[in-house]
Amino acid sequence: MRLQMDVYTPTAKKLIIPLWNLKDGHRYEEILKTYEVSQYWPAEKLKELQWERLKDLLQHAYLFSPFYRRRFEELELTPEEIKSWEDFEIIPILTKEEIKSNLQEMLATNIPRGKLIYKRTGGSTGVPLHLYVDKRGMDFKRAATIRHNRWSGYERGDKIAMIWGNPDIYKSRKAFLRNLFVERTIFLDTLRMDEESMRAFVSEIKSFRPRYLLGHAHSIYIFARFMESEGIGGIEFASVISTAMALSEKERQTMKRVFSCEVFDRYGCEETSLIASECEKHKGLHLNAEGVYVEVVKEGKSGKNSLGGILLTDLTNYGMPIIRYRVEDVGLLSESLCPCGRRLPLLQEVRGRTSDFIVTPEGRLVFGISVLDNLTIHIPGFKQVQIIQEEIDHLHFKIVKGQGYSEESVRIFKQELPSYFGQKMRYDWEFVDEIPKESSGKYRFTICKVKNPFY
Repeated sequence: MRLQMDVYTPTAKKLIIPLWNLKDGHRYEEILKTYEVSQYWPAEKLKELQWERLKDLLQHAYLFSPFYRRRFEELELTPEEIKSWEDFEIIPILTKEEIKSNLQEMLATNIPRGKLIYKRTGGSTGVPLHLYVDKRGMDFKRAATIRHNRWSGYERGDKIAMIWGNPDIYKSRKAFLRNLFVERTIFLDTLRMDEESMRAFVSEIKSFRPRYLLGHAHSIYIFARFMESEGIGGIEFASVISTAMALSEKERQTMKRVFSCEVFDRYGCEETSLIASECEKHKGLHLNAEGVYVEVVKEGKSGKNSLGGILLTDLTNYGMPIIRYRVEDVGLLSESLCPCGRRLPLLQEVRGRTSDFIVTPEGRLVFGISVLDNLTIHIPGFKQVQIIQEEIDHLHFKIVKGQGYSEESVRIFKQELPSYFGQKMRYDWEFVDEIPKESSGKYRFTICKVKNPFY
């Protein structure tokens, strides 16, 4: 399937999308123009913009969010007394549990509930986290997403294929029409991702001819592996955008080989939307610095030179301020400059959730997905594996058998485990029919329930 120019895209971009945005009251075009310029600002100027927006956000939260008013009073502090980034770190870390317990008090009292946009995220436990964003904040998020999409070549109005969980295009007539004329997207639902649905998606791609592919990292990888195993060729994309899960190098190379294009890694979450993404140079992930302030902390201390837990402050959502939020992911900031010329700070890597890491009895951290990539995927007869840790010295493995399974598979597995987790770790395993997905449709291959040192 050779890539072709789509004559509708210019019409969608210049006429259909502006008219649709006018009808829906979206006002992100002016923000987008400023974002296209600010991405090349000097680092110092970007930092000044972040500080100005942070100060405004703190003042707003203090005045209009009962939750944050109480938080400041408990600290015996006012926003005016926060005069540096170091002072900002006095504010306690916000947890998912606090959001669940204090949702109504977190909302700003000066913005009518009808003016807020409701969002939710399923989370790893399947218990939804409810969120709200004001309309202006949502426009900032849309502008950032469009800017970062452009780095991969994807423009509004382009046809795109998505591998995603529970798409909502058929839930209302408006959503259906928006997809038909504006979004122009076909979906493979990751909640129903079997051989039959993947074959149907291949046929739909050949008919629809999308230029881009976007989806969960591991779900795209599974689709690519399916195409290879079935000998399906002739499908190419201008680029692939991988998001929602940590992207391994093995997955990236497989996508590049199967789809004959570059892969653009992206990091975001439902709570703050887009956080960072790769540009065409692939030297790290550029932060959406105008919209989100990112900290990396280890044992309560921030720094750019060590792997740590990621904290997020949403600089544009006044409807429900989110300040120093523990997203439960792990990352590493970089002080390098990208050769692309953009001066947005770089996130050197994101290694997934804190719960994606195994903590050994010796206190060593082992990235679970790396174990799966380097060990279990190479064991004959192991189709899929999930690692669960509930005790510091014990791991439980759920294993899905595949073709070629034998007693030799288990022998190799037992022999190799100590080289990854040390001599003090105990193990057991069970064979299951499948590894369940989360409510979002994403796979979770490592579940660690012991305390980790990232925060």
